[in-house]
Amino acid sequence: MDIVNDLISLGIFDKKTGELYGTVGAGKHDDLHEPEIFYELLPEHIGYGYATEAVNAVTKWVFENYTIPYLIGTAGVDNIKSLKVLERCGYRFIDKRTLLVHVEGKRYDFNYYRFYPTLTL
Repeated sequence: MDIVNDLISLGIFDKKTGELYGTVGAGKHDDLHEPEIFYELLPEHIGYGYATEAVNAVTKWVFENYTIPYLIGTAGVDNIKSLKVLERCGYRFIDKRTLLVHVEGKRYDFNYYRFYPTLTL
């Protein structure tokens, strides 16, 4: 398992029922080529704190198992809930960026965050 050159993806499950709520992981961002946290919940499970819990757990695990200076997080500028998850988990806003996805021929505006373990752990 290598988050610097590949990715690790895990399920987010209900602790009692085992129901799948979404995914969380870390890995090399395809376009930015930096290790990134990523997460996605099924729509019916958004807003209950599951993403925050999962991002905190995976971020902690990453720095316990890898020697990297930081982990990035990205979210669309209009994805307020996801931006709040990153901020609650200690990710620091760096700047707003635009990415051209060549395959789709579209531009995406997103906020770019970094988590520095020495500042928050």
